[in-house]
Amino acid sequence: MRIIAGTARSIPLVKLSGKDIRPTPDRVRESIFNILSPQLDETTVFLDLCTGTGVNALEALSRGAKQAILVDSASESLNIARKNAQKTKLENQCRFVRGAIPTKLDYIAKQFLPATIVYADPPYAYPDYPGLLEALTIPNLLAPDALVLIEHDNRHTLTEQVSTLQQYRVQTYGSTHISFYKNVPDYQL
Repeated sequence: MRIIAGTARSIPLVKLSGKDIRPTPDRVRESIFNILSPQLDETTVFLDLCTGTGVNALEALSRGAKQAILVDSASESLNIARKNAQKTKLENQCRFVRGAIPTKLDYIAKQFLPATIVYADPPYAYPDYPGLLEALTIPNLLAPDALVLIEHDNRHTLTEQVSTLQQYRVQTYGSTHISFYKNVPDYQL
């Protein structure tokens, strides 16, 4: 596992171990971040939910994002993510938050700038994707036109519209699916 492109390109990262751990594969991450590259700049606040090793947030920072907020309920995951941020020399742009989603989203909305890109990679057995999407629409969490990406397996089909989030793309990589949403606050039902 490594950073694919940008200032931290090719730096190998510390991995988490365990049968329930499945970091986003390099080929999937490369494809996703090639799609996101036009949105990664000095104004991008990247919110990485269920961060695990932090690889997605660090990839975003390496490619030009301003700040990353890495959230995980497991202290072991956050410790590995911190080590990886240090290895890539991107730790000054990282904020680490321990807590479960969606519970911690209120805190994040109050403490940080609104996210311009959210990447959520919950365990594939996550029970409530619609609830997660709805929770992401709380006030001050998302910037207008923010992008939300949800990684899930092929057993889940996510709804096209949840509150202000409108699905506009689904990418499939084997059994891994990435559902892309755009925050459209002025959308009228």
